Amino acid sequence: MKIFVPFVKKTIAVFNVFSIVASQSLFASQIVIDTTQTTNNPHLTHSQNNIDIVNIAKPSQAGISNNFYHDFNVAKEGAILNNTLSQEVFTNTQLAGLIYSNPNLDIATAKLILNQVTGANLSELLGYLEIAGSKADMLLANPNGITCQGCGFINAGNVSLATGTLSKEELERLNNLKDYTNHTALTLNIKKGEIIADALDAKNVASLTLLAKSMNVTDSLQAQNLRILLGSNQVTFSPLTLLYQPIILDNQEQNKALALDVAYLGSIFSNKIFIVATDKGVGIKNAGMIASTASQSNGDNGFILRADGTIEIARPIEVTTRTDILTAEANKTDSKALTI
Repeated sequence: MKIFVPFVKKTIAVFNVFSIVASQSLFASQIVIDTTQTTNNPHLTHSQNNIDIVNIAKPSQAGISNNFYHDFNVAKEGAILNNTLSQEVFTNTQLAGLIYSNPNLDIATAKLILNQVTGANLSELLGYLEIAGSKADMLLANPNGITCQGCGFINAGNVSLATGTLSKEELERLNNLKDYTNHTALTLNIKKGEIIADALDAKNVASLTLLAKSMNVTDSLQAQNLRILLGSNQVTFSPLTLLYQPIILDNQEQNKALALDVAYLGSIFSNKIFIVATDKGVGIKNAGMIASTASQSNGDNGFILRADGTIEIARPIEVTTRTDILTAEANKTDSKALTI
């Protein structure tokens, strides 16, 4: 029996080392900073309850903080973008309680936080993303795709999720801006990538903009002001405007049959809804629920649904106001289902 003791000890030791390495790898895989893009990098730390905290990069004169990641994922416990001046020492958060301030922010906080993924993996948002300190607008750009499963946003202004990239020229232009306002526009290219909304809570942010090649809604998506633009496009957008120019792709990058698929258990609720699919022949399918309280009389452009392909609606769209608008431009439309 003694002959097996050294083997058992070694096995246990190896197993313990493997467990530690495996747990560290799993833990580290949530957010991985890319330090090769710029010398002005964010830094990753953790709260006492093991929540990822990103001390965002020092913002430009206009208040734009540019952050690059190999991987950007949010665990079920959530993650924090730290936008607190270093002089404040501590700040209070909903997800982690008191945390240290951001040592990178010695002069001013950010007005817009850019989060760009340079690696090959999609982003999985399984919990809430909180901006600690000063409220700011936020963009997460990952051309590989974004999955939101029980995700949401805390202390954010205008939130954008995009499966696109900002060019170096665009980043230089943004870096040279003197100020950032609601009229400041960003330009990015969307050529691929899908956004999956499996419970997305954006009720507490001013607006939610979703830019992707295609999108799938399998659970509730809630927002105050919702803009969804799908297809291959060059997009120029701000919190107040959205312009797009379709991009013609090669045959090997042809389109899916559906740009937006709202499953039977899926739902979209928003005060204002703007949904456009630009790829030729690509449609929109709603087997779930799309509901809005939009009113054109209030100057919010009402409820807009537009596609270059078929719009298939298995369950009625609900638009509840005194003055309603529903625009559906497609090759085929189920007019009976478009009852207001």
